[in-house]
Amino acid sequence: MNHFKIVGGEVENFKENITNPVKKFAPFRDKSLIGFGCRLPSNWAMIVLPVFLLITTLFVTQTLAGDAEEAKAKTATIVKGESGFPDYTIDMGDVLYISVWEEADLRQEVIVRPDGKISFPLAGEVPAFCLTFDQLREELSKRLSEYIRYPIVSISLRKMGGKKVIVLGEVNEPGVYSVSGKRTVLESIALANGFTPHAVPSSVILVRGGLQTPEGMRLDLSRAINKTDMSQNITLQSEDMVYVPKKFIADVNYYVDQILSPIAKGVWTLHGLETLD
Repeated sequence: MNHFKIVGGEVENFKENITNPVKKFAPFRDKSLIGFGCRLPSNWAMIVLPVFLLITTLFVTQTLAGDAEEAKAKTATIVKGESGFPDYTIDMGDVLYISVWEEADLRQEVIVRPDGKISFPLAGEVPAFCLTFDQLREELSKRLSEYIRYPIVSISLRKMGGKKVIVLGEVNEPGVYSVSGKRTVLESIALANGFTPHAVPSSVILVRGGLQTPEGMRLDLSRAINKTDMSQNITLQSEDMVYVPKKFIADVNYYVDQILSPIAKGVWTLHGLETLD
């Protein structure tokens, strides 16, 4: 089985990146002390009130700015792939959309055949299996340069041919994995080289439904490991996301909607995956 690593790292304290902090605190900044029912002597109000509001505004602004910067930094790590993991690798059956800038006749979908090759005008038969998009782009550019001066090639993934799942969180090798046949959640974790010492197997989250209708469920894999409830070890579907936390997650739906879904979208779109229906 091929396994492709994409991202790693921490997402536990990532909840604030969705919230608009300015909008959240705007109602409190816009109201005066009198609006909250406080009554000050008229002589002191002109002095105390502006000072109080200034200190409060500075405190709130600095706090929110710090939270926003932390969220942005964590988002950048995920989206830009700063962990150093390799890019998505093309698989047999993948449907690619290839276009050449300012060349209307060189824009089309191609499928990676069982022999691992694609066919593209002027470039001929091109090996694509197990290449990254950059590697395939380089090869196509090299071949097309015999006919076009400085060709600019773009490649995106329209549909995945094989069954691929994301495994993130407290596993030793987080990333995207290609699986075949009937494989379970525990098997996907085994592909990711197992749990880390900080993993909480009793609160593993499985996100299913792709990017269109993601739904999350909590799995108690400790029961499956101990063979007391094997129903927890669910069979995987393509585009499933398995997340292993380092602490119990109480509100699964919130965690999926606000944290895991945006991360999954970042992972899939990082290397040009346009549609995952």
